[in-house]
Amino acid sequence: MTNVEAVTNEIFVPSKQVDHSGGVAVISAGSMARADRVLSHYYSHPDVYISEEAFILCSGGYSGLANDETAPKSERELEGNVLADYFLHNGVSSRLLRVENRSVSALSNVAESVAQGYIDPSKYNQDRRLGVAAPRLYSRRLTVALGKVGVPKNAIEHLYTDDLESLLMESIGLAATYAYLRSANSPEDLLAAEQKLLKRLNRKSAPEDN
Repeated sequence: MTNVEAVTNEIFVPSKQVDHSGGVAVISAGSMARADRVLSHYYSHPDVYISEEAFILCSGGYSGLANDETAPKSERELEGNVLADYFLHNGVSSRLLRVENRSVSALSNVAESVAQGYIDPSKYNQDRRLGVAAPRLYSRRLTVALGKVGVPKNAIEHLYTDDLESLLMESIGLAATYAYLRSANSPEDLLAAEQKLLKRLNRKSAPEDN
């Protein structure tokens, strides 16, 4: 039986924030784990990336905006750009790299990638799969969101990563994703659901008035 992962050459990589702890924007440990998983696939199967249709999509704007934080001063600090730079520095051809840098969460990672034309859901089926590089539990949320915009579950090839994730937070996130996407069927629906969800989360995290 053919190893599907070996022929998957269209890879979606949602970033996990940017590390600003040293005063300079650098790739976070979570994003690095996802990128390293893709690099392993890239160097293990170089022939499949020769195709003109092959790509590695680096998705992420600035997740702090979801919490009303100030946007980064430089576009180079956006998560998708930092992730793309990591791939370039590790030998990936710029021809393969696509960057989506408007999203602030898992929902908009998917919605913006589709809305901006980086992912065409109509192309994917059980014989032509979209690779998704993310932790196992987080991938479940992405699978739900991708399904809502037309990417079938059996058209997703998971490149699971080892970065740490919170079982509690991911369980809550998955439940919220199901609840808020119940009637979603388009990128616009995903973005609308994201705004509702973020408003609810921000209300819960806000300090109570005295």
